[in-house]
Amino acid sequence: MAGKGSFKGLVPLILTYLDLIKTDTTTLATINKYLDFVVARASGELLTPAQWMRRFVLSHPDYRHDSLVSERIAADLLAKCHRIGAGLERCPDLHGDFVVPPVLAKDAYAVNMTSGEAPGARISSSTDGLMAMHQIRLQLQTRRRRLLADATEHRARLEAAQEELRNVETQLAVLAAR
Repeated sequence: MAGKGSFKGLVPLILTYLDLIKTDTTTLATINKYLDFVVARASGELLTPAQWMRRFVLSHPDYRHDSLVSERIAADLLAKCHRIGAGLERCPDLHGDFVVPPVLAKDAYAVNMTSGEAPGARISSSTDGLMAMHQIRLQLQTRRRRLLADATEHRARLEAAQEELRNVETQLAVLAAR
């Protein structure tokens, strides 16, 4: 998706095209967020819906690990899917930090994209540089997400170690007072 080696990648190609046709900044920001989400999903950082549903069923208290999905499990799964799809409940396993608002029919509208000239007329050597920039940006964003997740995990471990250290120091103080 983000490219590797001499393969430029689908996402940098899309972003380069959007730059070439001079996509407005609001639309570009929306598409960028969505493409970042797609890259995170494609790289395995986020569960696919199938993986998430499998995990939901396997961890359901009524599931007996007999490959049978009861009506209650199915109803709970569908209710959960509905709440997530309607935007009533967040699901970090599926969406990570990406906010995915519900798509409402009343918000849909058709707008033709306009361009003063054919996109192919502007392709030049700067296009390669633009694609390379988008490729690097995607790699850095993926790395940033992983580092943020690592930092959160390390902070939690540090807090636990500090709490344990305080307990040991308290015990040592009690023993020293005797």
